[in-house]
Order: sequence, then C-alpha cells, then structure tokens
Amino acid sequence: CSPEDKVLFAGLIRDNTEQLLDLIDEAVRKPADSTDSISFKIRSISTAKLVNDSYNTNRILCPSHLKFRFEPYQGSDVKAMADPIRTSQVINNFLSNAFKYTLQGSVTLGWTLSEDGNYVEVYVTDTGIGISEEDSKLVRKRFGMVKGNYKGTGLGLDICCSIIEKQNGQYGFTSKLGQGSRFWFRLPIDNGHNGKTL
Repeated sequence: CSPEDKVLFAGLIRDNTEQLLDLIDEAVRKPADSTDSISFKIRSISTAKLVNDSYNTNRILCPSHLKFRFEPYQGSDVKAMADPIRTSQVINNFLSNAFKYTLQGSVTLGWTLSEDGNYVEVYVTDTGIGISEEDSKLVRKRFGMVKGNYKGTGLGLDICCSIIEKQNGQYGFTSKLGQGSRFWFRLPIDNGHNGKTL
C-alpha cells in the first residue's frame, strides 16, 4: 500500500470500529427486528464524504469477480440532514445485498440530487439476478425474500427502510428478473435546520 492508502485505510478502520461498537451496544438493548429503540442523531452532514467513505470501505469487500463502480455527483458537495452512522448502515446493506446477488458484471454506488432539488439521492445498481414482479411485493414486506436458496432472514431491507423513514426520507427500488436492480433512498438537504436527536 502507498502511504496515502495506509492513511485512508486507518481512517476507515477507525470509523467502522466506532460503528461496530455502536451496533453492539444497541444489540444488547433492543429487539433484533425493530428500530423502535434506536436513537437517531440527525445533523447536517457532507453527502460526498458519507458516500465516499462507504465506497472506500466496500471496495475492499467487493468480490474479485465483480467490478465496483463509483458515480459521485458532478456538482458541488451537498449537505443532507441525516444520522451518518445509520445512513452508512443502509448503504452498506444495499451494497452487501448487491454483492451477494450479482454473479457477474458490476455493482455501482452513486449519488445525485433529486429532480426537485430538495433531496440527495443515494443509489446502488447491479447486474445481478434481479427480482420478478411477484417477488417485488414480497421484498417490501418484513422477512420477505426472493425465491431461491439464499441465506438470510430478509430483515435487512425492512430495517433499512425504517431507518430512512425515521429520517424523513424516501426509499424504493426498481428491478427486472435476470437484468439487475436499483435500490435508492433520498434524504432532505440541509436548509439551515439545527441537528436533532430522535
């Protein structure tokens, strides 16, 4: 590794260790299938830093047979009102699922502004197995999973959606069977509001 990469990786290790400790603390205090007892520290954050950090963390974790692409917003950085730790968890979950269900091709992480300019939108697209129209309805339900021999509880996406909703955000996905998927969420931009804890 170059000296620059060593500094980058050391920072990523530190940040992810802090997130892991926070998750462990919560795990002993709340039910595993609920966000009711999760606290949110919403404040103005740099969207560019949030997404860049997620990309740098996950490019180490991306399977070697896949291409991991990054599509940052081409304009200036935008401040969003969000809890950076909770939002990072959502991005990491989207990417983990994309890596799992993409057997060949690529996974892309990116962000942009919504058409109305009131939200930042973070998205993950892949060239994976995709989801049929029938299974799309199941994915939106708690514990819902696509058909097939895949490990997991199906809980991750449900928790992710709850995390976004509790930050006054929006979420969704589009997918076609055999043609990949696009999962996204939007969070309100900072319009001068003060940070708050929920």
